[in-house]
Amino acid sequence: MELQDVLRSLWRRWYIVVVGLIAAAGAAFGLLTVIPPTYSQVSTSFMAPGKGSVEPGDNPLLYLGGLTQQRDLVVRAVQADSVREPILETHPGADFAVTPDFSVSGPVVMVTATGQTPAATTAILDAATAAVAKQLEDLQIEVGTPATARTTIYNVPIDSEPKIVRKQQLQLTVVGTGGVLLLALFLAVLIDGRSQARVRRKQTTEPEDPVTDDHVLEAPRPQGTISAPPTTMISAVHIGPASGPPRRRELQAVLHHTEAAGQGVSNGHDEAGRANAETFFQRRSAGSV
Repeated sequence: MELQDVLRSLWRRWYIVVVGLIAAAGAAFGLLTVIPPTYSQVSTSFMAPGKGSVEPGDNPLLYLGGLTQQRDLVVRAVQADSVREPILETHPGADFAVTPDFSVSGPVVMVTATGQTPAATTAILDAATAAVAKQLEDLQIEVGTPATARTTIYNVPIDSEPKIVRKQQLQLTVVGTGGVLLLALFLAVLIDGRSQARVRRKQTTEPEDPVTDDHVLEAPRPQGTISAPPTTMISAVHIGPASGPPRRRELQAVLHHTEAAGQGVSNGHDEAGRANAETFFQRRSAGSV
């Protein structure tokens, strides 16, 4: 089906399209009401070397370059199920992600928390940030790092409060609304197509009403008048020249021709044909024809 046919179908079934638009608007309102928005909050933490790893009087922030490997180990440790599951169980409906902060070139860890409510989002962010510090401490204890040389971590919050996120809500609303509208358009085209098909089948199956001689109305004739068939005078005119066989033969030929042309005509028509033939030969003998 071409685009023009689809547009014609939608135009003919415009009431279905209007109902579909109303239903789509209702679906959009319902989905926006039923599907709640989510909240997001981000925090970062950077690592700094311990006092025993820095020369007395030096700035510890100048020694961040060698801590990138420790950052990657901590991120990897926090992503383990043994660390994630206890946090998620205490905060149902919430989630968090711990990744390196690639926007800077230092040992910075970024924690992103999402939840159904602002309170749940903040709670899981705090729990995930505490898990990062604990995993860093456990790794250094496990490898036997002296307490004075252990790397410490400092939290730097980015969002003071959770931010509302409507991405998922809008995506589900668009999908639901678009589905309802497409269904309405499909029904309009389908119903119109079936209706047009029935009309075409009806037109092809109905027999044509041929025009017969019964439909031709003849003008009424006065009673007692007899009209000769049109071929009578024409037959008389087309008889050969004056010179020829005797008059009786010519008269018989004309009468034969008249009777052949007027088969099925009443006896009154035959008599009129003979009278016209007689008149023709009388005029020819007189030299008027």
